[in-house]
Amino acid sequence: MIKVLELGITGTTGGIETYLFSQYQHMDRQTVHCDYINDKQYQKLAFEEEFKRMGAGIVVMQTNFSRHPFRFM
Repeated sequence: MIKVLELGITGTTGGIETYLFSQYQHMDRQTVHCDYINDKQYQKLAFEEEFKRMGAGIVVMQTNFSRHPFRFM
């Protein structure tokens, strides 16, 4: 199985969020598993419930990548 960890989804629905959601809807989830990072302490990510229903995971990071890239690593 291929595992993918996505960074870049926000708490509001926009182009990136819609693209990633559409991409995950149409991929073979038997061979690819995606998790999505919430690094900015959003209440919920855009499409979070839908991602979870399809089997994706949500990873909550306490360090904000934009402000502390080295701590994030």
